[in-house]
Amino acid sequence: YNHPEINNKYIDNNGFIIFGKYPQSLVTDKNIIEALNKKFSSQEDIEDYYNYNGYYYAPAEAIRDGYFKNANVEMVKGELYWFRVEPIKWFPIYNNQEKVLIVSDIILGGSVFKEMTENPEHNYNDYSYSDVINYLLNLSLKIFDDDELDNIIPKSFKNYPVAIDFLWLMDQVELGRLTDYYSYWYPISTDYDIARYGELTAIWTRICGESNDIIVTLHNDDTMVQSLTHEFWGVCPALYLNLQYEEPSTE
Repeated sequence: YNHPEINNKYIDNNGFIIFGKYPQSLVTDKNIIEALNKKFSSQEDIEDYYNYNGYYYAPAEAIRDGYFKNANVEMVKGELYWFRVEPIKWFPIYNNQEKVLIVSDIILGGSVFKEMTENPEHNYNDYSYSDVINYLLNLSLKIFDDDELDNIIPKSFKNYPVAIDFLWLMDQVELGRLTDYYSYWYPISTDYDIARYGELTAIWTRICGESNDIIVTLHNDDTMVQSLTHEFWGVCPALYLNLQYEEPSTE
């Protein structure tokens, strides 16, 4: 498969989009860990990211015993670990002259689709009123800087006068295009998320059309019908990257 032709400052030599940052790789360098631990323990307010020698790192406490799959290192429940904040790779699916649809190469955290409540106002699988849509809004403000947010064409899934969703879940049509183009695509949990959640082996996808009584997820390369919207699954979002954005003039 040949990638869509994209002339954009975020594209790499292999045709992928490098856009935004997210904690990913486990830090194993003892000197870096010692320095970060000193910063961490000396502050009253815990920060999301810590700067050390020009790079950013994020702390996370392991929720269980196990292994960091990507680093192949043992994980001990309750221990504090550090993870380097690294660029996110995105797969371009299709584009026109104005924008290109791209999908994350990795799982970017996890969420319930919708918490169970008594007498809900909307169907549990109504994406417009889901909890995961709020998770994605908060995620976008964390992983993108202002310049990157300016390069995203937002979308709206609610009856708002303006589009506010920078990230969204793929529907089955978008997912089908992605797997047609990239048969090897399957998003994995970062070591950062393995520490926080354990390995997330499935992702939420969005229902097309009118509300149904099911939620669809991707699990081990298969489509699985999932009706329990309060289950915790991975999030692998898509976005529209603006191909016509021009940098503001500094004159």
